[in-house]
Amino acid sequence: MKKSLSLKRCAAFLLAACMVLSLLAGCGGGGGEKEPSNSTPSTGNPDASGGAPAGKDSLTVALTDEPDYLSTCDHDSLMGVQMNLLTYNGLIRIDMETLSPVCDLAESYTQDSDLELTFKLREGILFHNGEEMTSEDVAYSVNQAIAAPATSAVTSAMVEMTADDKYTCTLTLSEPFGPIEACLSSPYLGIVNKAADEADPDGYARNPIGTGPYKFVRWDIGDKIVLEANEDYWQGSPAIKDLTFKICLDTNAALVALENGEIDLCDTIPVTQKATVEGNDKIGYASAGSTATYFLQMKTDTAPFNDVRVRQAFSCAINREEAVVGACDGNAVPLDAMMLKDVDCYPADFKSAYGYD
Repeated sequence: MKKSLSLKRCAAFLLAACMVLSLLAGCGGGGGEKEPSNSTPSTGNPDASGGAPAGKDSLTVALTDEPDYLSTCDHDSLMGVQMNLLTYNGLIRIDMETLSPVCDLAESYTQDSDLELTFKLREGILFHNGEEMTSEDVAYSVNQAIAAPATSAVTSAMVEMTADDKYTCTLTLSEPFGPIEACLSSPYLGIVNKAADEADPDGYARNPIGTGPYKFVRWDIGDKIVLEANEDYWQGSPAIKDLTFKICLDTNAALVALENGEIDLCDTIPVTQKATVEGNDKIGYASAGSTATYFLQMKTDTAPFNDVRVRQAFSCAINREEAVVGACDGNAVPLDAMMLKDVDCYPADFKSAYGYD
């Protein structure tokens, strides 16, 4: 019995430890409570409509990890992805209001067959070095991502992107693939400047040249990454003109810096600090649900998990509600499947057959 209880608790902990679905953010700066600001660059490539606090056109943000590279497809770093979303655009992006794919650098696209999509590019889009983006850059970027091991989760159905003319390119698939638009919206498929990358691949990874709302300025290893607004951005220059990411590997130290006004925003705090932050009148606090889901995975070709009854027993042994409370202080949502209920393709009447028992 003791062994059984231990296994049950272990399974519940592993599941719950991965279910932190809240983004805990705070805007700091001395003297009195502030309302949560909307000036943070969004993950949907912000445009000039994003409001900045009155009289403020710079922002210092805590970066709780340091990326390895700032190229698009040579890393799997979450912090690198954040930089990519600010400095690059893709053919398609996810609309953060509807969570649906919409055109970005592509002006339009058509599905010519089950295995081909043709993209008409926006004309006059400039890279940060002033060069115009063309289909050669798009084909180069997508094919580079297809060949990169780090991107296989989103490129597995892609065979090749070809440049048809200056502003038209075609993507060939290996098989019909429903979520191809969502895959193309991945920050791993940001469009790079072909000439600059070919001239100095190693340098490009630390001095990126994209088409995004922010230009790279410098990267002081272990200290900060500095970006500036792209005044020629095709969607309008962002309201925040100077954006500094201060590298704070210790989240507790980042909270102290936030309270002292050394940084303006910390987008990740330990769950155990939530109540403390909410009660701090020097910090404005806001939270939002994440689009990430986490789950306990079993190797179904290896004993004992090749027995469906064992897998069913594990599912029944996990009290998801208690796991959310015990491991996440309630800052997570138990799910019945490996996707959010808010997405269009989620069956409205779906309910897991294996509740806690």
